[in-house]
Amino acid sequence: MYKKILISTLLATPLFALNLDPSLTHAATSSAQVNANIDLEYLKKNLGAGMSKSQVKQALGNEYTKGINHLNSHESWTYIIGKVESYEFDNPNNDAVDVDGIKNGKLKYHVSITFDNDILESVYIRYLDRKGKVAEYFKDDSGYLKDNGYKVRKSNSKFIDFGDRGEKVKNIQSQLMSKGFSLDRYGNDGVFGEETEKAVRAFQKQQGILVDGIVGPVTLKKLDITIENNNVAYPGDLVKKGSRGKNVERIQQIVGVTVDGIFGPKTEAAVIKYQKNNSLSVDGIVGPITWSKMF
Repeated sequence: MYKKILISTLLATPLFALNLDPSLTHAATSSAQVNANIDLEYLKKNLGAGMSKSQVKQALGNEYTKGINHLNSHESWTYIIGKVESYEFDNPNNDAVDVDGIKNGKLKYHVSITFDNDILESVYIRYLDRKGKVAEYFKDDSGYLKDNGYKVRKSNSKFIDFGDRGEKVKNIQSQLMSKGFSLDRYGNDGVFGEETEKAVRAFQKQQGILVDGIVGPVTLKKLDITIENNNVAYPGDLVKKGSRGKNVERIQQIVGVTVDGIFGPKTEAAVIKYQKNNSLSVDGIVGPITWSKMF
């Protein structure tokens, strides 16, 4: 049975000041309790494949929330380090931190630790690098390490901002105008441009909420708008060659291949093509970023 620990931390230091060396070691753990200033170096030195769950607890401290991971129904442990303040993002059980949480929130990185029979099997770290790209590190017990840099893009349809188009934008513009915020030049044309962004900022300031020009759940609520979210939650595990099941069927429908629930060579090739067409890291594997783009 696979179990996960997910760790979220506050942005306590500038991202560019972090040592981004990807090395993860099998070093002995420390009994010191972690705090809000925990950094990547601490994780790298104190977490490694092959450690027991008790060793991980010793390294990270025992303050955690036990619950069911809503992404994949696996039993999970969430370590809360400092005060979690995600950016207008609804994260049930405090264990769902996506690209938006890293880009716009107070979180400086997201760590997922996978256990197999209570032994640490792999460590996955995602954070925003100095170039504004989401960097990912993954290491399992074979020592395999992968480093990907992804362009930051929205991964939750609840967020509407500059450059977006369509009926959702038109609805936002209409509500802004009805509340006295002028859009004299373009009106409710369905294009989220500079004029709309300026009006959103003015509205956010008036309401006493975070002023960033991005329309997330909090701003939508203040605008008296309910936008249905049809996203399919990321399953929590990589979907790749050899995978089977409903999630593979969903992916096959998106990439346009025969829907049989088996992730074979044709599906892999179609995923690679999809990733290229959408400026994603090309590896033929559907991870959290490719999934969020698809759904």
